[in-house]
Amino acid sequence: MDQPEEILSRTHLSGDVTEVVFRREGNLRLGRIYPSAPGESSVAALLGLMAAIVVEGVRFPDAFRLLEGGRARLSLPLQREPSEPDGSVAAGEIVRRLSGLLESGFAPLRSDRHCIRVLNGELCLICWGEGLLGLRGGLPPELLAGGYSGSWSAAYALGRLLREADRTVEHDLSAAGLESLASSVPSRRAPASL
Repeated sequence: MDQPEEILSRTHLSGDVTEVVFRREGNLRLGRIYPSAPGESSVAALLGLMAAIVVEGVRFPDAFRLLEGGRARLSLPLQREPSEPDGSVAAGEIVRRLSGLLESGFAPLRSDRHCIRVLNGELCLICWGEGLLGLRGGLPPELLAGGYSGSWSAAYALGRLLREADRTVEHDLSAAGLESLASSVPSRRAPASL
């Protein structure tokens, strides 16, 4: 019989997503709860893919669980509770992590300011895989239209992240440069692509 899980903190995010810090079987974990569940085989394939990717400063979930009401939770292990970064993070730190993901063959399609965390004393970008699983909105328009992803899609994700995390991520883009990076037209993003 499973031990009951102890929820230590809960943060409500956009799109009816909840981020939780919890204990399961005595182990501390960070999770995201989604209002709907993707197919288990899709999640298993994605978790397997992400387990093989090693990029400095990037963390991936390693567990999936179906919850009551058709909800789903992805989670990753922690040694201690996560925290927000002290002060702002240089955009170059995020770009370095995103570039490492692209070089590994993984296109990060969606990030939010809550993906930038200090985990176990290290500044990390958490890559939940939400875009690949279709769990949240905010995907690059070319994917919503049935097209392919590439560095231009990661540029879109970065532009949206910079726009949303303006108090977390420090950058020197002008308003026009930021608008270009987050443009719905991939060719406008091309000059700023990673």
